[in-house]
Amino acid sequence: RSVNHDKKMARVKSIADSFTICPMLLVQESKEAVIHAREKGWII
Repeated sequence: RSVNHDKKMARVKSIADSFTICPMLLVQESKEAVIHAREKGWII
């Protein structure tokens, strides 16, 4: 989900930072998520 509002983005970041069971990655573009997933071996 795209969030371009500073206050909303701070809220989303605080939620992401509080995840302990599985990490949540915040990215600007989908390609960053793809690179991350490849590095983790989740996709080829």
